[in-house]
Amino acid sequence: MKTIKAFSAACTIVCAFAALTATAATAHEWQIRGVGLTKSVSTGQTATYTFVNTTNDAYFTCTVEEKGTASPGAAGTITSVKEVSCNTDGNFCETAPTIEARNLPWSTELVTYEGGLGNHIKTTAAEWKWQCRSHFTGWTESCAVDPTMKVKNVSTGVDETYNANVGNSCSNSTAAFYTEGGGILKETFAEELLRAI
Repeated sequence: MKTIKAFSAACTIVCAFAALTATAATAHEWQIRGVGLTKSVSTGQTATYTFVNTTNDAYFTCTVEEKGTASPGAAGTITSVKEVSCNTDGNFCETAPTIEARNLPWSTELVTYEGGLGNHIKTTAAEWKWQCRSHFTGWTESCAVDPTMKVKNVSTGVDETYNANVGNSCSNSTAAFYTEGGGILKETFAEELLRAI
């Protein structure tokens, strides 16, 4: 009888630990009207990013339209990124660059980040491809995407921002390539107020 009770108690502890682990893993979630999502919703944002390639002295600012989804729990996707405009701010590009998101869709997940909340791009092959005319010839380069944006709920949606100088690998240089800026992520179909918790 003691063996059965001990086994039962051990099962209770293991089950409780498993439930706690699952709760911790799904601690973050997307919400609308204070309720966690039960199905995926369409999302979108107009974001402005400043890209910096320190090796080439290439500084440029691009505005893009991003579309994707927010799903039950912490999951999401970025399914399309369309360039609206780009302007060069440095000496390297003689003409306005173009920017392209590669290897879409990108899977995302809400995570704890720098003591707050972040939206993490889980797709390891996520890249920016940019090109411009420099020194009378074309320049093309692909650089890894900064993986995590800071997230903050604001009155119009979810503010996603890169604000740290994170060096990422590039194809044609040993550049410290990083991104600053961001946009407001919104639910696009019914224009409900999206929240990240």
